[in-house]
Amino acid sequence: MESPTRSSASSWREALQEFLPAGEAWLMERVRTYAATHGYAAYTSSLVEAWRASIAGLTVAILDALSLPERSVVEYPQSGPARDDPIAAFADAEAARHRQRGVSLAMFWGLLKYYRRAYLEWIAARFPPGEEERRAAAFAAACFERMEYVFVLRWAQLSGQEHGVALARSEARYRTLIDLMHQGLAVLSPEGRVDFANDTLGELLGRPLADIVGRPFADSVRPEDRERFLEALAGRRRGLADPYEIGLCREDGRPLCVMASPSPIVGPDGDYQGSLEVYTDVTRLRQLESRLATAKRLEAIGHLAGGVAHEINTPLQYVSGNLEFARNNAPRILSLIDRYEDALRLAQGGPELEAKRREIEEYRRDNDLETVLAELPQALEESLTGTERVAGFVRSIKRFARAEGMGRQAIDVNEAILATVEMARSAQEFAVCLETDLADSLPPLCCVPGDFNQLLLCLLLNAAQATEQAGRADACVRVESRLEGGNVTVSVIDHGPGIPPEIQDKIFNPFYTTRDVGKGGGQGLGIALAIAEKHKGTLRFVTTPGRGTTFHVTFPLE
Repeated sequence: MESPTRSSASSWREALQEFLPAGEAWLMERVRTYAATHGYAAYTSSLVEAWRASIAGLTVAILDALSLPERSVVEYPQSGPARDDPIAAFADAEAARHRQRGVSLAMFWGLLKYYRRAYLEWIAARFPPGEEERRAAAFAAACFERMEYVFVLRWAQLSGQEHGVALARSEARYRTLIDLMHQGLAVLSPEGRVDFANDTLGELLGRPLADIVGRPFADSVRPEDRERFLEALAGRRRGLADPYEIGLCREDGRPLCVMASPSPIVGPDGDYQGSLEVYTDVTRLRQLESRLATAKRLEAIGHLAGGVAHEINTPLQYVSGNLEFARNNAPRILSLIDRYEDALRLAQGGPELEAKRREIEEYRRDNDLETVLAELPQALEESLTGTERVAGFVRSIKRFARAEGMGRQAIDVNEAILATVEMARSAQEFAVCLETDLADSLPPLCCVPGDFNQLLLCLLLNAAQATEQAGRADACVRVESRLEGGNVTVSVIDHGPGIPPEIQDKIFNPFYTTRDVGKGGGQGLGIALAIAEKHKGTLRFVTTPGRGTTFHVTFPLE
């Protein structure tokens, strides 16, 4: 089977139009493999042409949907598909055809999931990681979710045409479909009471349906969003059904952000009977957007740091050169002064010479020249040491800044660690020492240099904060590097209070922090984990309450 290659198209829309038709054979083989692996092949056609026709029809529907507004793809119509809606039309036709053939609901639903997985894997293989890949994958996923939704409507409609025992069976299947939806679904009374909810909504909120149904849905909305929810609910009486975003309250306290897609329910006489609400979990999307915004800010800081380093470096070279010149020549000037004084002592002169000698002695005494001349060499030496420290910091900034936006490349791990440690020394708010124990002869690591620096800086600052909390004057943060089989492992060790067991499963959650308000956004460890996973690595920790924590980040050598 031919393996996919990365796309070079400039736009994700253009890329989908270019390679989805070309991926027909790859997609067909992947779906057939899934079907055979999971036992679906026994209930489907064995003809290659039938699979090819199915893939081709699905691809055409997705490509036709590219001409629609992106927002329309994630909307959920109450009635049948519109004529100009290729995704809904495809799902409607497939639902009718497969039900007529006697295909079971479980088989068709499961196979549709494998189609979805194959298309998303194809997109991931063709796009380089980044915003374009995310948007293409999100569009394809939205198309499949729309297909599933329309399929539910069509299947329910077909079920309604049956009678007797078949009708009861169809209603049970419809309920199964509702519960299998990726979105939470609720039917609200005119007053906002939950009259019906599916299992997915209960899973989103982390509560049993018995605690949701029969109660005002406003109780499940974050306090700061309740006024907005009630305003939207009141608008439903006037026929308003604009989607809106709100935060919901999970039982475990984790953040939950949903996109609400409401539909007023109107009776035969035109009276308002409540609303149908579909809730799509967009928490992950908002977290990714926040991380992307943070990464953009860090990239901007990197560019700024590079410019600042350049501006500092030029005058610093003048200062350093002049100080070195002064240091090298100061001993000669002091020697010359000594010789002049010796000559004055040996000179034979009259009253005028004696007056000049007294004037010189008074000047030396009044200006404490004995001390000045004695300390001048040391002052110049310390100044040179200071400029060298500044120059070293500037080199670290330039090395750190150059890593931004360079893509994957081979880096010297130890050199990158030392540069980031220097940055951490300057960035940390606390007087915590940093020390290193780096393995010799580490092989080059292929990664995004900026990501590596950002990950390590997050871990270093987190470790410095933890160590500072312990209040030990002799505590240090230690960074180690070593080679473990086919991996490079970097460890950051602190001597802080350790991580309590009750929060160990939360520390990588975005925005989770144990620090006071205004002293940490809670994104550092979440960003570090995302970077490690992006490079197919791992980030784990070992902690002992009262003794400290060690974070191990492992990068595979590719």
